[in-house]
Amino acid sequence: MAKGKMLTDSEKGEIVKLLAAKKSTLENSKILKRDHRTVKRFIIDGKDGRKKHKSGRPKVTSLRDFRKIKRSVLANPHSTSKAIFNHAGVSDISKRTRNRILKQIDDQRTPTKCPPLSDINCQKRLAWATKYLKTNFQNVLWTDEARATLDGPDGWTKGWLLKGNSPRLQFRRQQGGGGVMIWAGIIGSEIVGPFLVPEGVKMNSVNYCEFLEDNLLPWLNSQNDAVNQNLIIQQDNAPSHASRFTKAWLSDQGISGERLMDWPPQSPDLNPIENLWSILKRKVYENGHQFNSKKDIWERIKEVSSEITPQQVHKLTSSVVRRLMDLIKNGGKRIKG
Repeated sequence: MAKGKMLTDSEKGEIVKLLAAKKSTLENSKILKRDHRTVKRFIIDGKDGRKKHKSGRPKVTSLRDFRKIKRSVLANPHSTSKAIFNHAGVSDISKRTRNRILKQIDDQRTPTKCPPLSDINCQKRLAWATKYLKTNFQNVLWTDEARATLDGPDGWTKGWLLKGNSPRLQFRRQQGGGGVMIWAGIIGSEIVGPFLVPEGVKMNSVNYCEFLEDNLLPWLNSQNDAVNQNLIIQQDNAPSHASRFTKAWLSDQGISGERLMDWPPQSPDLNPIENLWSILKRKVYENGHQFNSKKDIWERIKEVSSEITPQQVHKLTSSVVRRLMDLIKNGGKRIKG
C-alpha cells in the first residue's frame, strides 16, 4: 500500500463517506490503497495523515542560554564542558551536544606554560619597557636557542580521523627519542640561521662564545656599516649568555653598552623569536610527523626555515611595539599572544 504521501482532498472526502457507511479504518485503507496508519491518524487527529519532521538538528539552547554559556567559558577557561554548562545554569544536555555548542565559541587548548613572575620581576619588566619605549625594534637582533626532539614537542598528538579507520602507530621513546639544539636570530624581515649546536657540546660561556664566533660573527661581518652602527643584540639571561666571560667577549667584538639590550628576568613572552619557534615546529611536526634520526630532523628544520617568508618574520618583529605597550598597560605582568 502506498504510504508517506499526504492525503488528497478527494481521499479525505472518500474516508468520510466510508466512515458514514460504517466502514472500519482497515477497510478504508484497503479501498483507498493507503497505509492503515495514515488513514487512522487522519480519523483521530483530523490531520493530513503524515508526521511532519523538522529539518536539521533540534535547537537545544536559546540565544539567551548561548550567551550565558559564552560568559561561562570566559569566566572558567580550561574547564570541562560539564562544568561550563553547570556554571551557566544549563543542564540536562548530553556531552556530544555540549561539545558541539562549545566548538562554535572556541577550541580546546592546552594552557601555555610559563615561568612565574614576582613583584620584582614585574618592576624590572616595566622598567625595560620604559627604557626601550622609543627604540626602533627593526634594528634589534632577537636571539634564542630551542630544542627539537625526534618524536615532537608534545607527548601526544590529536587530530581528525575518518570514521572506521584505525589510528596510526606513534613512537613513544624516552626523552622524545633524543633531539637537536638549534640557535637562531631574527631582525627586521630576516632570519639569521638557524644554526645547529654541535652534539654533546655543553653550552657554557666558553662554548657559547665559540659558537657565536663561528656563526654570528660571519653574519655581522657581511652587513653594511649602517646595519652594524644601529644594531642592538638581544639575548636572554641564561648563565652562558649573562656571564662576565661572555659580556667581555661581546665587548671585544664591539657589542656592549647600548648595543647589548638589557633583558628582564622570566620574560620569554617579550621575545618575538618564541613565535618563530612555534611556526617552525608546527610545520616540522605537521600531521604528527616523527623522525628516525637527528640528521633527518635537522634537514627538515632547514627546509622549513627556508620556507618562512620575510613577511612572516617582519610581522613577528613588528609585534614588539604592541607587546611593549601591553606590558606598560598591565604594569609589567604577563601578556598574551
